[in-house]
Amino acid sequence: MSDYIKVGDIVRLIGTNMKMTVENVVCVPHPYPELGYEVFVHCLWFDRENICNRTVFKKDQLLKVSGLDNTEYNSLRKANKARQKEWKMEYVPLSFRGNELAGEVGEACNIIKKLEREKMKCAGDASTKQELAEELADVIIATDLIAMQMDISLRDAVKNKFNKTSDKYGLKTKLKF
Repeated sequence: MSDYIKVGDIVRLIGTNMKMTVENVVCVPHPYPELGYEVFVHCLWFDRENICNRTVFKKDQLLKVSGLDNTEYNSLRKANKARQKEWKMEYVPLSFRGNELAGEVGEACNIIKKLEREKMKCAGDASTKQELAEELADVIIATDLIAMQMDISLRDAVKNKFNKTSDKYGLKTKLKF
């Protein structure tokens, strides 16, 4: 993965699990001209109380975190199309896809419940972050299958809906991909 950081990327502060969204990238001359330029990254992040924060970091303090960029969305779509042929599922009713998605969301919610139950030190089955990651991946895959069937670009739909909500509430943060 490229270490090129751009607006909208998800980055992590090195040495932590703190993930942030890149709002702006600024290149300024280094105080010592022989050292060229320094790159500063303006980030948006939420603390444990879900309060929005903005912080500026030097680029070398951050690592780009994997996310679904346009190329990865296209790869998921191609893989979903290929796997549907392998399943020999050339026509699947939209109602089936909706129920499939609801089932995957339900499985993710059940794992969240188990993780919260562990935090509260209640008796019951345990779960892991990895299991949650797998169920959330299933949600994205099932969502893409519906979008694929309806000829919807998830990339465009997510960007448009995110920006529409920002506009509705007068928020500055927008997706720009």
